[in-house]
Amino acid sequence: MKAGFLVNAKIARIYQNGVEISFLGGMKGTVFVDHIGKDLTKLKVGEKVKARCISHDVSTKSTTMSLLQHVVDLVTKDMCLIGTSFEKVKVTKIVYGGSY
Repeated sequence: MKAGFLVNAKIARIYQNGVEISFLGGMKGTVFVDHIGKDLTKLKVGEKVKARCISHDVSTKSTTMSLLQHVVDLVTKDMCLIGTSFEKVKVTKIVYGGSY
């Protein structure tokens, strides 16, 4: 498995911080909540999804995947300019790993 590979997968397990997906007849990957793109509670075990590999660690055999549409489609996403400062920002949720 290499970063950039696109696979058809099924959701195998749902966790508090993301989902585990299975693909290619037995391989498994992790999709963290910040790479899902929709509410985690709307996902169901067995649901078919398209996912793109964003990293693979050969030594631990762990694969991290993304379900975000712009990552799956390999298109750029309009975001803020580098160095943009935001005022009056409210943190609404702290997710796994200290992400906000």
